[in-house]
Parts: sequence; C-alpha cells; structure tokens
Amino acid sequence: MLGFTTITSGNDAYTTQWNDAGLVMRACGTNGPGGAIECTGWF
Repeated sequence: MLGFTTITSGNDAYTTQWNDAGLVMRACGTNGPGGAIECTGWF
C-alpha cells in the first residue's frame, strides 16, 4: 500500500501523487469495517 485516506463526506478524496513511470497501479477502497473491498482497473 502506497497511501491511505478516509472520505469523511461526499464522494471524493485526494491522496499523495506517486511517480508511476514504469509501474502499474490501481486504487482500492471499502465502505467501512466488514465492507467488501472494491478496486479500479489497473492503469
């Protein structure tokens, strides 16, 4: 895991930018304890 943030209201959150040159990354999240983890596609 490269970073972690919490969405406290609304639908958006911003995290620290990472230099992904030559790397493949995706974002994952859950709606709270016990919630299913959902991820974006790889980019």
